[in-house]
Amino acid sequence: METIFLNKGVRYMIALVLLTFVFCSFENNNKQANQSTIEFEELNRKIESISQNVENLEFKIVLKDFNLFLDLHLETEYTTLTIKENDILTDFNFTYDTDLESSLEEIKILKASSGNDIIVILPTTTEEFLTFQLILFESQQSTFREGLFEINTHEISNVRNFYLENNIELIQFNDSFEITLVDFKYKGEFTEYKK
Repeated sequence: METIFLNKGVRYMIALVLLTFVFCSFENNNKQANQSTIEFEELNRKIESISQNVENLEFKIVLKDFNLFLDLHLETEYTTLTIKENDILTDFNFTYDTDLESSLEEIKILKASSGNDIIVILPTTTEEFLTFQLILFESQQSTFREGLFEINTHEISNVRNFYLENNIELIQFNDSFEITLVDFKYKGEFTEYKK
Protein backbone atom coordinates (compact mmCIF):
# COMPACT_ATOMS: atom_id res chain seq x y z
CA MET A 1 0.00 0.00 0.00
CA GLU A 2 2.85 2.33 0.90
CA THR A 3 4.45 1.67 -2.51
CA ILE A 4 1.24 2.56 -4.35
CA PHE A 5 0.96 5.81 -2.35
CA LEU A 6 4.62 6.62 -3.05
CA ASN A 7 4.15 5.94 -6.78
CA LYS A 8 1.08 8.22 -6.85
CA GLY A 9 3.08 10.93 -5.08
CA VAL A 10 5.95 10.61 -7.54
CA ARG A 11 3.51 10.74 -10.45
CA TYR A 12 1.90 13.89 -9.05
CA MET A 13 5.34 15.51 -8.62
CA ILE A 14 6.36 14.63 -12.18
CA ALA A 15 3.06 15.93 -13.52
CA LEU A 16 3.47 19.17 -11.54
CA VAL A 17 7.02 19.68 -12.86
CA LEU A 18 5.90 18.99 -16.46
CA LEU A 19 2.94 21.38 -16.18
CA THR A 20 5.21 24.10 -14.76
CA PHE A 21 7.69 23.58 -17.60
CA VAL A 22 4.93 23.70 -20.25
CA PHE A 23 3.43 26.83 -18.69
CA CYS A 24 6.83 28.61 -18.56
CA SER A 25 7.60 27.66 -22.17
CA PHE A 26 4.23 28.98 -23.31
CA GLU A 27 4.79 32.24 -21.42
CA ASN A 28 8.29 32.73 -22.97
CA ASN A 29 6.99 32.01 -26.48
CA ASN A 30 4.12 34.42 -25.89
CA LYS A 31 6.51 37.18 -24.74
CA GLN A 32 8.73 36.66 -27.80
CA ALA A 33 5.71 36.76 -30.13
CA ASN A 34 4.51 40.03 -28.56
CA GLN A 35 7.92 41.67 -28.92
CA SER A 36 7.80 43.89 -32.00
CA THR A 37 10.75 43.48 -34.32
CA ILE A 38 11.39 46.01 -37.08
CA GLU A 39 14.14 45.69 -39.67
CA PHE A 40 15.74 48.82 -41.15
CA GLU A 41 17.76 48.96 -44.35
CA GLU A 42 20.09 51.66 -45.62
CA LEU A 43 18.72 53.93 -48.35
CA ASN A 44 20.59 55.58 -51.21
CA ARG A 45 20.68 59.31 -50.67
CA LYS A 46 22.11 62.46 -52.17
CA ILE A 47 22.88 65.69 -50.28
CA GLU A 48 22.37 69.02 -52.04
CA SER A 49 23.17 72.52 -50.83
CA ILE A 50 20.06 74.71 -50.74
CA SER A 51 21.35 77.99 -49.38
CA GLN A 52 24.22 79.52 -47.49
CA ASN A 53 24.83 82.81 -45.77
CA VAL A 54 26.98 84.11 -42.93
CA GLU A 55 24.77 82.51 -40.25
CA ASN A 56 23.40 79.31 -41.80
CA LEU A 57 24.03 76.54 -44.29
CA GLU A 58 21.00 74.58 -45.49
CA PHE A 59 21.10 71.16 -47.11
CA LYS A 60 18.51 68.83 -48.56
CA ILE A 61 18.96 65.07 -48.19
CA VAL A 62 17.27 63.68 -51.27
CA LEU A 63 15.69 60.24 -50.95
CA LYS A 64 13.48 58.28 -53.33
CA ASP A 65 10.12 59.00 -51.67
CA PHE A 66 10.79 62.08 -49.51
CA ASN A 67 13.39 64.66 -48.49
CA LEU A 68 15.05 65.62 -45.22
CA PHE A 69 16.57 69.00 -44.42
CA LEU A 70 19.62 70.05 -42.38
CA ASP A 71 19.99 73.61 -41.16
CA LEU A 72 23.52 74.26 -39.80
CA HIS A 73 23.81 77.27 -37.51
CA LEU A 74 27.40 78.41 -37.99
CA GLU A 75 27.73 80.64 -34.94
CA THR A 76 26.33 78.15 -32.40
CA GLU A 77 27.43 75.03 -34.35
CA TYR A 78 23.97 73.49 -33.81
CA THR A 79 22.13 71.61 -36.50
CA THR A 80 18.38 71.27 -36.93
CA LEU A 81 17.06 68.23 -38.79
CA THR A 82 13.63 68.47 -40.44
CA ILE A 83 11.73 65.29 -41.23
CA LYS A 84 8.24 65.62 -42.73
CA GLU A 85 7.83 69.14 -41.29
CA ASN A 86 9.02 68.04 -37.81
CA ASP A 87 12.18 69.65 -36.42
CA ILE A 88 14.75 68.29 -33.99
CA LEU A 89 18.00 69.75 -32.69
CA THR A 90 20.84 67.25 -33.30
CA ASP A 91 24.40 66.54 -32.15
CA PHE A 92 25.68 66.58 -35.76
CA ASN A 93 29.40 67.40 -35.69
CA PHE A 94 30.67 69.38 -38.65
CA THR A 95 33.52 71.32 -36.99
CA TYR A 96 35.36 69.44 -34.21
CA ASP A 97 38.29 67.43 -35.62
CA THR A 98 36.53 67.14 -39.00
CA ASP A 99 35.33 69.17 -41.97
CA LEU A 100 31.83 69.74 -43.32
CA GLU A 101 32.30 67.62 -46.45
CA SER A 102 33.47 64.59 -44.44
CA SER A 103 30.64 64.96 -41.94
CA LEU A 104 27.98 65.16 -44.67
CA GLU A 105 29.48 62.08 -46.34
CA GLU A 106 29.06 60.10 -43.09
CA ILE A 107 25.30 60.69 -42.84
CA LYS A 108 23.33 57.50 -43.46
CA ILE A 109 19.55 57.02 -43.66
CA LEU A 110 17.75 53.79 -42.79
CA LYS A 111 14.09 53.00 -43.50
CA ALA A 112 11.87 50.37 -41.90
CA SER A 113 11.15 47.44 -44.22
CA SER A 114 7.48 47.78 -43.25
CA GLY A 115 6.00 51.17 -42.44
CA ASN A 116 7.48 54.63 -42.83
CA ASP A 117 9.74 54.94 -39.78
CA ILE A 118 13.24 56.18 -40.58
CA ILE A 119 16.54 56.44 -38.75
CA VAL A 120 19.06 59.18 -39.48
CA ILE A 121 22.65 58.40 -38.52
CA LEU A 122 24.71 61.54 -37.88
CA PRO A 123 28.41 61.74 -36.95
CA THR A 124 29.03 63.30 -33.54
CA THR A 125 32.14 64.43 -31.72
CA THR A 126 34.52 61.49 -31.69
CA GLU A 127 37.27 60.92 -29.16
CA GLU A 128 38.57 57.33 -29.31
CA PHE A 129 35.92 55.56 -31.42
CA LEU A 130 33.86 56.69 -34.43
CA THR A 131 30.57 57.78 -32.82
CA PHE A 132 27.11 58.53 -34.24
CA GLN A 133 23.78 59.86 -33.05
CA LEU A 134 20.80 57.79 -34.19
CA ILE A 135 17.55 59.69 -34.61
CA LEU A 136 14.49 57.48 -34.99
CA PHE A 137 11.46 59.22 -36.50
CA GLU A 138 8.29 57.28 -35.77
CA SER A 139 6.09 58.49 -38.61
CA GLN A 140 2.71 57.35 -37.33
CA GLN A 141 3.06 59.39 -34.10
CA SER A 142 5.40 62.05 -35.59
CA THR A 143 7.76 61.56 -32.63
CA PHE A 144 11.51 61.32 -32.25
CA ARG A 145 13.64 58.89 -30.25
CA GLU A 146 17.42 58.88 -30.09
CA GLY A 147 20.26 56.46 -29.60
CA LEU A 148 24.03 56.20 -29.83
CA PHE A 149 26.17 54.01 -32.07
CA GLU A 150 29.93 53.69 -32.01
CA ILE A 151 32.35 51.47 -33.82
CA ASN A 152 34.22 50.52 -30.67
CA THR A 153 37.02 48.33 -31.93
CA HIS A 154 40.71 48.64 -32.70
CA GLU A 155 40.64 45.58 -34.97
CA ILE A 156 39.63 47.57 -38.07
CA SER A 157 42.53 49.46 -39.63
CA ASN A 158 40.56 52.28 -41.31
CA VAL A 159 37.29 52.57 -39.39
CA ARG A 160 35.93 55.51 -41.37
CA ASN A 161 36.35 53.71 -44.72
CA PHE A 162 34.88 50.55 -43.19
CA TYR A 163 31.81 52.57 -42.16
CA LEU A 164 31.46 54.39 -45.50
CA GLU A 165 32.01 51.36 -47.75
CA ASN A 166 29.56 49.00 -46.02
CA ASN A 167 25.80 49.11 -45.57
CA ILE A 168 24.30 49.22 -42.11
CA GLU A 169 21.49 46.90 -41.12
CA LEU A 170 19.51 47.60 -37.96
CA ILE A 171 16.95 45.49 -36.13
CA GLN A 172 14.78 47.19 -33.53
CA PHE A 173 13.21 45.21 -30.66
CA ASN A 174 10.85 47.61 -28.86
CA ASP A 175 13.32 50.14 -27.33
CA SER A 176 16.49 48.13 -28.08
CA PHE A 177 18.37 47.86 -31.36
CA GLU A 178 21.20 45.88 -32.89
CA ILE A 179 23.33 47.29 -35.70
CA THR A 180 25.25 45.01 -38.04
CA LEU A 181 28.03 46.34 -40.23
CA VAL A 182 29.59 43.33 -42.00
CA ASP A 183 30.77 41.23 -39.01
CA PHE A 184 30.76 44.11 -36.49
CA LYS A 185 27.71 44.24 -34.19
CA TYR A 186 26.60 46.95 -31.77
CA LYS A 187 23.67 46.85 -29.34
CA GLY A 188 22.00 49.91 -27.87
CA GLU A 189 18.71 51.46 -26.81
CA PHE A 190 16.47 54.21 -28.09
CA THR A 191 15.39 56.75 -25.50
CA GLU A 192 12.83 59.50 -25.63
CA TYR A 193 14.21 62.62 -27.29
CA LYS A 194 14.64 65.42 -24.73
CA LYS A 195 14.22 68.90 -26.19
